[in-house]
Amino acid sequence: MKCYLILILIFTSSIGFPQTPEWIQYTNAEVVTSIAVFEDKTWVGTDQGLVCIDSKTNKTEYFNTANSGLPYNFITTLAIDSNGTVWIGAYGGLSKFDGQNWTTYNTSNSRMPRTSITSIAIEPNGIVWIGTYDEGLIKLYGQNWTFFNTSNSGLPSNRIETLVVDANRTIWIGTEYFGLIRFDGKNWTTFNTANSGIPDNYILTLSMGPNGTIWIGTNYGGLAKFDGQNWTIFNSSNSVLPPHNYISSIAIEKNGTIWIGVDGSDFFKFDGQNWTTFNISNSGLPGNYFIHTLSLGPTGTILIGTAHGGLVKFDGQNWPTFNTSNSGLPDNRIVSIAVEANGKVLIGTYYAGLATFDGQNWTTFNIANSGLPSQWINCLSVETNGTIWIGTYNQGLAKFDGQNWTIFNSSNSGLPDNDIRSIAIEKNGTIWIGTYNQGLAKFDGQNWTIFNSSNSGLPDNLIKCLAVDPSGIIWVGTLNGVAKFDSQNWTTFNSSNSGLPYDRVECLSIETNGTIWIGTYGAGLVKFDGQNWTIFNSSNSGLPDNDISSFAIEPNGTIWIGTFYYGLSKFDGKNWKIFSETNSGLPENKITSISIDSYGNKWIGTDNGVGVYREGGVILESKEEQSVSPKSFSLLQNYPNPFNPETRISFSLPTAGLVKATVYSILGEKIKEVTNQFYSEGVHSIPFNGSGLASGVYFYQIEYGNHSEAKRMILVK
Repeated sequence: MKCYLILILIFTSSIGFPQTPEWIQYTNAEVVTSIAVFEDKTWVGTDQGLVCIDSKTNKTEYFNTANSGLPYNFITTLAIDSNGTVWIGAYGGLSKFDGQNWTTYNTSNSRMPRTSITSIAIEPNGIVWIGTYDEGLIKLYGQNWTFFNTSNSGLPSNRIETLVVDANRTIWIGTEYFGLIRFDGKNWTTFNTANSGIPDNYILTLSMGPNGTIWIGTNYGGLAKFDGQNWTIFNSSNSVLPPHNYISSIAIEKNGTIWIGVDGSDFFKFDGQNWTTFNISNSGLPGNYFIHTLSLGPTGTILIGTAHGGLVKFDGQNWPTFNTSNSGLPDNRIVSIAVEANGKVLIGTYYAGLATFDGQNWTTFNIANSGLPSQWINCLSVETNGTIWIGTYNQGLAKFDGQNWTIFNSSNSGLPDNDIRSIAIEKNGTIWIGTYNQGLAKFDGQNWTIFNSSNSGLPDNLIKCLAVDPSGIIWVGTLNGVAKFDSQNWTTFNSSNSGLPYDRVECLSIETNGTIWIGTYGAGLVKFDGQNWTIFNSSNSGLPDNDISSFAIEPNGTIWIGTFYYGLSKFDGKNWKIFSETNSGLPENKITSISIDSYGNKWIGTDNGVGVYREGGVILESKEEQSVSPKSFSLLQNYPNPFNPETRISFSLPTAGLVKATVYSILGEKIKEVTNQFYSEGVHSIPFNGSGLASGVYFYQIEYGNHSEAKRMILVK
């Protein structure tokens, strides 16, 4: 009877919908590209997705390719129709969101060409005008598409920079290098420096003022005003506008007051007679950040979208700043990721220092607030006691024990080079340090030993990667093959004397059984079991690219492979699965680092933020609680699975309650009661040790309130 009940539970659980997302993106989205306001909601387009700020509820929502129907994260323009539907232009296409449903227009479901959208303007009757980077002007009315370009219309250029519709439904079009175009539905009129008073043919921004007056921001010619007959020019010679005369954005109040953003951190207010300048010296602007966009906000406020400073609101007196990022990442260019034993994730960035994330809280370390000697982190490694070793670009090696910083460089230690490219730590705490051009250093806490191509068997002094195998042998990846050092003897493997297909080695990883995996730049992935070499490349396997940047191995032997240009691959020994930014929540196809935590979350560093992936749902835990309360009960797949001998069973609780977890054999016999205690709301993970059990299939069952659910797990010895 017990066996029958478990099988029913398994069937029930298999049709359930996962309660936690399989992909999460963490990015720094402080570059605001566009703003649109509808009633109480301010929509903000960033280089990392879409943000909605509700001024009524003070709630902020973040949308990206991992958690929404957005096809691309880099938002270029926004517009809102009379129904409140948000139209979103991005690098790569067009989409819309009505608050519940996402619609993406692409070549497979519409006549929309694959192109970047530069601007959107919407008429009161719902006609949507779309400006593109290289496909001209598009008109969308319901299901009907009309295309205007240099071949079939009066458009002088297919590269549209900006659009605006006036009260007469005339569309005004700003182009790159070809001036201003007016289209009334029948006739096309071009205004350029040769036939009008416009000061520059490169139009960056347009805005309609009272009485049909159009204001034009140009690339080098300053600000122009055109009332249909007369042109008025404002530039650095006759106004307070700066010398470059670059106008990035314009917003106009109903009373005719003009707000002007320029190429720089200043912006201006012009009431028709008087100019007011705002900058970091006389305002609450957060820094010397380029102002990308301006928009009128609710109740007479002005909204300022900056580059790297997020969104700022000015109500005439106060300057509150709104966080447009969904994380505390200081930089999106990730170089290295490591995970501590307690689950804290360490993220090294290209120019903004080190970030840590414990599932709830982000902490940033840089040269201003810590002992870190450089903002540019090349590599990370963590000792079993939690001490972090940080390799920097040209500033040596840093050690951080949670309180104290110790810096090692070529001036105060035996370190031969300050450009650190890789770090590996032995079980006894000995540190191995790979440098850019001075070979390999060994540090036992007191003594330094240097190995280079002159005094050892190292084939090259540029060390790309390091790994220590279960027997304590150090493996070294270089530009001229792989070296193996057993503390006495050196062995070199290269394309001439082994099965290594190419000598430039980018990454190394070692399985618990001692099998070596080698990632090359140009020749794919290599597996070496001590005798046999196996090559995986784009010709003989599912590998999408032969340039391997990084990889990580799960306890069950599944390998995750990062490539330089074609995303992430999973290989379980038989099957390949490819993840890219178009078919998954991966934020970028350029993978720089991969690390796997104890829950099976894959932390993936890219050139554009961090992606986190786990089949069945990402588990984030901090102090035994998830940062966002789950909406319903969920039992997740154990990790690792298959396992030997330890695995973890994870579950999420919408409210606190008594939880009982039991493991059964395939025949329904009770093996062990894993837990029977009270748990708080959130996500929890409990360990199970299969020592003493035979290899085979087992079931774990969770009972919580009225819920009872079971899943299968496999023990392989």
